[in-house]
Amino acid sequence: MSEHLTLFSIIQALAMGAALVGLFVLVLGPLALRLRLVDRPGGRKHHTGNIPLIGGPALALMLLTLPLFSGIPNPGWLIMGGMVLVITGIADDRWQLSASFKLLVQLLAAAIAVIGGGAVVTNFGLFFGEDITGSYVTGMVFSVIALTGMINAFNMIDGIDGLAASLATFTLTCLMVLVVYLNGQATPFFIHVCLALIGGLCAFLVFNLGFIPGRKIFLGDSGSMLIGLMVGVLLIKASEGALDHGQRPFPTAMVLWITAVPVMDTVSLIFRRLARGVSPFSPDRTHFHHLIMQAGAAPRQTLGIILLVACAMAGAGWGITSLFGSTLSIILWAAIFLSYLVVSIMVGRKLRKTASASKLSA
Repeated sequence: MSEHLTLFSIIQALAMGAALVGLFVLVLGPLALRLRLVDRPGGRKHHTGNIPLIGGPALALMLLTLPLFSGIPNPGWLIMGGMVLVITGIADDRWQLSASFKLLVQLLAAAIAVIGGGAVVTNFGLFFGEDITGSYVTGMVFSVIALTGMINAFNMIDGIDGLAASLATFTLTCLMVLVVYLNGQATPFFIHVCLALIGGLCAFLVFNLGFIPGRKIFLGDSGSMLIGLMVGVLLIKASEGALDHGQRPFPTAMVLWITAVPVMDTVSLIFRRLARGVSPFSPDRTHFHHLIMQAGAAPRQTLGIILLVACAMAGAGWGITSLFGSTLSIILWAAIFLSYLVVSIMVGRKLRKTASASKLSA
């Protein structure tokens, strides 16, 4: 692919990602049913029928076979880290692995992407308006922690149809627009992988949202963890200079704004659970999407509302960062996060009191 974007190259990459994912979904669907790699209704799950958990394997196979149909080099270490997550996610979807084991695997996958794939944050200065460069070891440790956090952010927010995949698609689209707008070009690898992922996620959403009757699928833990890793890696690659001349494509502060919904929801959720003395990985119904639905919105309405919030956050972040710089942008992001944290704590307490009163009256 040429370094300069054309309408044809954009459509080609999007179509390639979508076609490959669609093909693998059709192939893997019957196999998943035979292997019982399905999500069954019951408990907190209110869907109908056994739904194949093949979104992750389909996306992984698309990334593995992508070099066969394009001129980009094999992603190598990045795909290796992704495959570690996909295999673990498939095992978790089938047999329910422990949270501590999954966390260790997530750290391993992040380390593979950082050490082997070079997804390392080396410059921290954009957060402070200065050129502050840490040691490479410091950058590696920070990057492993950041990637593990992003993996969990998308894994934990995957609670209603289309949410994790839509937020990933939104984040990657924002990333693409900012890279091209600010610099005009990017490396073929960066452009092609972003576009192929967007196309693949859109194909997944066609199945996941039920646009094809009888073909509904879920991401599964394998899929949500994989897209968390890939989004995190591409964000690091972009913020560290995805362009040939090493230019910085966009202010690092924008990483927080275009991932605001999954990051804020996950961090606040972990904080609230730890404050209550329970595991940060214990299930409950206090995610952002749960709170919206408990206010009366249907799942599709909730998905639309959250995407509008994500758009508003990204737009506000771009305006603030462009006009006032990264330092004030980070401060305002933190203020919004703290406000959400306080409100979510209050709402969570009210919901628990209501649930307790209902149990007593019953």
